[in-house]
Amino acid sequence: MDDNTAGALIGTVASGIITTDPDCDGVEYVGAVYVFDNGDAVDDLDGTADPVTSARVPNDGVYSYTVAFLPEGDYSIAFTCDADIDDPEKDADTDPTDGPVDFIGEAPVTITAGKTTTHSF
Repeated sequence: MDDNTAGALIGTVASGIITTDPDCDGVEYVGAVYVFDNGDAVDDLDGTADPVTSARVPNDGVYSYTVAFLPEGDYSIAFTCDADIDDPEKDADTDPTDGPVDFIGEAPVTITAGKTTTHSF
């Protein structure tokens, strides 16, 4: 990826989301931000609304994320605490052991080449 045609996305997830969502119950917490190509964050990796990429949100009290090298354009992003149930080798539509992932705080973002966009949940 040419750095001149890509941008980055950074942000944090409010600790209040982590402490009040039942999927974010500490021991089982596997947080991630999913990035979808100009569409709704309505599905996980099951072939119908696959994300462009995702980034882990560590359970470290800061809950920050970074997504680098995104091509310039419009995206939808969403946070989840249950990324551990999303298996890219399985299809959530036919395999009940894969998701679906519940998303929190879907939001549109625009990535500009050479710039860093910030979005916090």
